[in-house]
This record gives sequence, C-alpha cells and structure tokens, in this order.
Amino acid sequence: MSTFPTLLRERLCEESHLRLAKATVDEQVRKLEAEHKDRQEGQTAVDFLLAAAKRPRPATVELNAVADQLASFRATQKVIDDIAAQLSTEIEELAECYVFESSEAYARGKKAFHNIEAWIAGTDPFESLLTAFLKELGRARPLASANYDHERKQMSMGAQVAIKRAIDAAIPLQQQVNLLNELAEAHDSQVRGTPAAGAAFPRVPVGDYTQWTQRLIDTPPLKMPAEFDRIIGLCETLLKFGVPQLRAAKDEVPAAGQRLNKAYLHSYLGTLREFSYKNWYNPQDSEARIAELERRYRHTAKANAPLEALPAVDALPSAP
Repeated sequence: MSTFPTLLRERLCEESHLRLAKATVDEQVRKLEAEHKDRQEGQTAVDFLLAAAKRPRPATVELNAVADQLASFRATQKVIDDIAAQLSTEIEELAECYVFESSEAYARGKKAFHNIEAWIAGTDPFESLLTAFLKELGRARPLASANYDHERKQMSMGAQVAIKRAIDAAIPLQQQVNLLNELAEAHDSQVRGTPAAGAAFPRVPVGDYTQWTQRLIDTPPLKMPAEFDRIIGLCETLLKFGVPQLRAAKDEVPAAGQRLNKAYLHSYLGTLREFSYKNWYNPQDSEARIAELERRYRHTAKANAPLEALPAVDALPSAP
C-alpha cells in the first residue's frame, strides 16, 4: 500500500474547516432571511412613502441594515461554495490517484476499460457479416428446392453454388462471433472482483452457422424450406435485437464502469472525510485555515492522527 499523500491529508483537513464554516454561514443566512421577512411584512404604507421621500423611519433603517447584512453573508456563502467546489475536485483527483496506486483491484478494473477497443471495433464487422450471410441465405433458399434431382437426392448445380456462397459467408461470421465472445470474456475476467465487476459486455448467441448451412445440402427437399426459415429467423432476430444491444453496449458498458468506479471512490472518500474530521480537525485552527483557503490554501497544519489509522482502501467485494 502506498504512503498516504500529505497533500491529500491537508486538503481533507481544509475541507473539514470549510464545511463547518459553511454550516455557520448558512445558518446565519437562514436567520437573516427570516428576520428580513418579518421586518418587511411589518412595514406599513407610511413607511414606504417616507422611505421614497428619503425620510425613513427607524424601522426602515433597521430593515435596510438587515438587508445589507444578508447580502454580505450571501456573498460570503458564494465565496465558500466556489472554494468548496475547487477543493472537492482537487480532493477527488488526489484520492483517485491514491486509490489507483494502493488498490490492485481498483487499478485492474480501471485498466480493463483501456483494452476494450478491440471489442468495440468488432461490433460493426459482425453486423456486416451477419447481413451478408442473411443475403446469401435469401438467394439460396428459392434455388435449393428448384430442379431437385430426386433420383440422385441432389440439389441442382445452381443451388449447390448458392449454398457454397452461403457457407463462405458463414465462416467469417462464425469467427467474428467467437472473437467478440472471447474479448467479452477476457474483459469480464479483468473486472471480476473489482468495483467495476457489474460492467460486462453482452455475449453474442453462439450458433454453428457453418454447420447449419452445410447440412442444408443433405436436407430432404420437403424439409428444406423449414430449415432455411429456422436459420434465417434466428439471424433476423439477432439482427433486430442483438445488434442494437451490441451498439448500445459500446457506450453503456464503459459508462457503467465509470459510474461503478466513481461510486466506490466516493464511498471511500466518505469514510476518509469522516476520519479526517474526527482525527485532524482542530476548531482552534479554523480562522487561520479559512484565511489560507481564501488565499488558495497554500499551507496546512500538521495532522493529529497517525497514518496507520487510515481506513483501508481494499474493502472490495469478493469475486463472484
């Protein structure tokens, strides 16, 4: 496990101070908003007329003072929110680097998505090959029963040529199905036991397209149309439903992997933030820390807890 980064520890400590400062300012804004509303509702028509004539009564002066205070605190609230957003982004980036270096499983799951180009690239050829195979089957179907030699139990020469073309189209299709499924299985093996284990590529239904087409040559002519329809029906279903699933998976599976990895990282960060507040937060440092943050937090105080007490990174799910 790599050493816990000092910069990450400092940023987490700063965030604890900022979070408490934000809670204080937010509460003050709520109180001033309520006071401003009460005073505003207590204004009379006379108060408004005198204020317009630049002769405000004390109640109006007090209302304006509350409004000024509220505006000031809202401005502070905005500054805190802006700093918090920058700080949170930096903390997440630092934490991701730390977890990637510290957790073999997390790193393996992340790296798995660097090697998916082959699967993604293979989906378009699969669709083209399936379409070509269907086209050859469609050409061969009407020829297969026509001019059938019942004495020799043999197709016509034209039908045999058409079936041979369909077989030639089936061979690369079969190879592409096997390749896509092998790549999908390799990806699954890489992400198994990692936070991204649920981001799996779909399998292409395995069919022996070459053998199915080869057997058509020896199929009795009365059974041949039904066998053609069976093979064509399976391929058309795959083209209608399976191919869109493959297309969608090209974007959905990487996105799912990113979501799962981020969810794990955020879960760990939640534990880490709680640890930071309990062990590193010192309320006496708040004023100085907030001032430092306004100057883009150049420097932080020392930690109040040993690094050995940090929550473990590798609390990963067991491999399915």
